[in-house]
Amino acid sequence: MNRRAVAALFACSLIAALAVAGEPPTEQAAARKAAVDRKVDQQDAQVHKLQQDVAAEEAKSRAAQQRGQQQDQTIEDLRRQLKAAQASQSGGSH
Repeated sequence: MNRRAVAALFACSLIAALAVAGEPPTEQAAARKAAVDRKVDQQDAQVHKLQQDVAAEEAKSRAAQQRGQQQDQTIEDLRRQLKAAQASQSGGSH
């Protein structure tokens, strides 16, 4: 259940409790509900921003991992070329 739904249920149960107690919903209850709604909206915005930040960091991490794999492959290719060159030089000097 998302936070907005929880806040709405909280507000509804507060209003229902006041109704059962024989008191009409007050401006104070409405103000508390509005404050809860604002807080939920702020938290939703913060969660969204954090999700975007995480996605950006994951993309950077994947790109860095790919670069590392490409560098590893290049190093391995150069080692093979060096061994081949050394083998041809030692084979030709005997």
